[in-house]
Amino acid sequence: MAKSLKSEIKGSELHVRFEGDIDVSEELILQHHPHVKLLLKEITGHEWKYSFENVKGEAIVRVDLNKAVFDYRYYPPRFDEFEKKGVYELQIPLGSKRPAIVDIRKMEHFRIRISTKRYWHAATIDPFTNKVTYIDNPFRFGFLTREQPKKFAQARELYELSRWLFQEKKMEAEDRHVVENYNELLEAFERKRYTFPLRLRITVEDEKKVPTWEELLTGLSQYLKGKGLLMKLEEKPEFFEKRPLP
Repeated sequence: MAKSLKSEIKGSELHVRFEGDIDVSEELILQHHPHVKLLLKEITGHEWKYSFENVKGEAIVRVDLNKAVFDYRYYPPRFDEFEKKGVYELQIPLGSKRPAIVDIRKMEHFRIRISTKRYWHAATIDPFTNKVTYIDNPFRFGFLTREQPKKFAQARELYELSRWLFQEKKMEAEDRHVVENYNELLEAFERKRYTFPLRLRITVEDEKKVPTWEELLTGLSQYLKGKGLLMKLEEKPEFFEKRPLP
């Protein structure tokens, strides 16, 4: 959600400055970050589709006060949120037409969602960190088999996309979940790959430095990925947000 920082009236127009999630066109995004054009061209060259998401920045929006209709509202306290006082709001319903954007002050970050021909939202990447932030897992429910040609064809497209991201574009995985999903795709379509179990016994040296289970496993997964090894956790701890301490 974009947060209003400052507003001012210029003639019959209200100019409001917002910071946070901003909804802008691809043209404006590429004006500020032309370096991603080549990457987008490669994506469409594979006949994949893309879209932008989580666009964060600062923009000035223009509202014509001559056409605006203000809406005055009072919201009583929400007892489930333990609020003691209500809230007054003055709103300007804008209808279905998007207000004009006067200026983009800055555009700090966004992600690119990629879909293949048969697989909608197959993966998401962060072009600023060169990381894969999401890969879908067609095997999560354990029912996908070669006897299901349509779904297996979808999974193959996801496999080909993931290989392109990691092996050709040399992207990194943002967390262990991405690594595990990528690992399952490789095991499904590249049966010849060698796998081996690894059992660890870890001793706590300094309790203050001990991370949570999630941090520990993500760090281990990323380390092994850098060594050409993909980790898949076979037995998961009960509470990932806790530290592995008694």
